[in-house]
Amino acid sequence: MAWSYGGNPVPGSLDEIRFLIGDTDSTNQLIQDGEVKYVMAQTSSSQECAAQCCEAVAAKLTGKADMSIGNVRVSFSQQAKSYMTLAVQLRAKVSLMIMPYAGGMSQGEKDAAASNTDAVKSIFSRGMMRGVNVDSSSNNSY
Repeated sequence: MAWSYGGNPVPGSLDEIRFLIGDTDSTNQLIQDGEVKYVMAQTSSSQECAAQCCEAVAAKLTGKADMSIGNVRVSFSQQAKSYMTLAVQLRAKVSLMIMPYAGGMSQGEKDAAASNTDAVKSIFSRGMMRGVNVDSSSNNSY
């Protein structure tokens, strides 16, 4: 399998994803190029891709046992938790980047939406209550 990092995290590149998840050390490779490229093809943003790669790395680390030899201790479970935390932080950035959209703000958008035959039709319409007899003597309090 191949692993590469060129130190040039250009947006949308493999290096950017490696930079975001901290997989920049060739002596401690976390996820292979092909795996990152697969996730890149499945996602629409670098942050979302990096979050999914962090989850994949955490899953790999979860399968390893913590160990200690003398005074040296390797805690894979703590590393897995750290990558899951990073995934959550990256997803939070994704949710901040989503911009709300209010359609029908221009007459052209309103006309285009009205003529779209594939759009789901609203059950509400202007004048839908015309001719409905509302009994004012009832005790309905709204």
